[in-house]
Amino acid sequence: MLLSKRTFVFFLLLILATAGGYAYLRAVDPSEARPWQVGIVYALVLFWVFSLASFVGNFFSKNGSAQRRGLLLGFLTVIALALQASSLLSLWTAALLLLIFTLIEIYAIAH
Repeated sequence: MLLSKRTFVFFLLLILATAGGYAYLRAVDPSEARPWQVGIVYALVLFWVFSLASFVGNFFSKNGSAQRRGLLLGFLTVIALALQASSLLSLWTAALLLLIFTLIEIYAIAH
């Protein structure tokens, strides 16, 4: 079975994000990280979650919606991590975030 070109690209992006994240986290000490270094970690997490969700989603969806869902899931993950780092994430804020991103997905499907 041949992989589609889009699935292969997202697999390569997943490998690149994993290798880049591993190399970067090995080079940076988290306790002494500057804000721009923390921003790079969040960008790597966004990139990794986006590529993973898009790669897996391409097996189930052939109309391009996997990229939209991957991007939404990546932003949800990064926002939850940022809120957790500042001790603002609770069960209610997580539920509210999930509701917001679910409504965005419903709106995107409807239009």
